[in-house]
Amino acid sequence: MYTRRMTRQRTLTKLELSPAYVGGKPGWVDARWERSDGSKGNALALMRLRTAERWYIARLLVNVPTGELLRDVPLARIETAVNADPGIRKWVEQSADEETIERAKRDARRRPKLKRPATRRELDDAFYERVADAYRGAAAHGLRPTKTLSEESDTPPGTVNRWIAEARRRGYLPATSPGRTGI
Repeated sequence: MYTRRMTRQRTLTKLELSPAYVGGKPGWVDARWERSDGSKGNALALMRLRTAERWYIARLLVNVPTGELLRDVPLARIETAVNADPGIRKWVEQSADEETIERAKRDARRRPKLKRPATRRELDDAFYERVADAYRGAAAHGLRPTKTLSEESDTPPGTVNRWIAEARRRGYLPATSPGRTGI
């Protein structure tokens, strides 16, 4: 019980990202955060391309690093915020060479995208094959398949989950356990 109360009191209430230079090189992000208990922190993060559409923290600079401060750095939230902000993504792209960026853009264009069917009659075997292709493509690019397919097809996640389940039932995707992609 004490741990739960402590967790609630330490929730992240603010996260700000801004472009930064370190050693004269672009591509760094200055992350500043505040927690509900009033504590604050900041760190510099160098982002690198993991997949065609996802950036990750490759280096982290923290002043006077203590165990408590290092545990306090919201790494996943920083990565998510960088990947969600087009302006910051454009900034971090400056740290990668042109060939890497072009290859990533080509890969992203090649990934199969799912389009929502106009009528229920279009929910045939060909549609569920497209669901499976788009699902595998999203998973291969390090994306969350259900969320990605939902956003791309402008369809509620529950509906996309039913499509995925039906694609599995029809044999276009392998069976899996909850929380696993099964690819």
